[in-house]
Amino acid sequence: MTPTQYRAARVARGLRQKQLAALLGVTRETVGQRERGQVRISTEAALAIYSIPVPPPKAVTTTTTNARA
Repeated sequence: MTPTQYRAARVARGLRQKQLAALLGVTRETVGQRERGQVRISTEAALAIYSIPVPPPKAVTTTTTNARA
């Protein structure tokens, strides 16, 4: 897993670095270092982030306006 893929996986799950760190039991700094390629992303770390479900897309709501004649 590349640092870019790691970050994309976090973003796809709607998580901030601090939130992901708490879920994985690491520090926010570790998450940042992985995303910048400063530390190697282990197979265990890759599997851990992929085990977090991706939330469903948010529903698009539209508003209507009353047209006056």
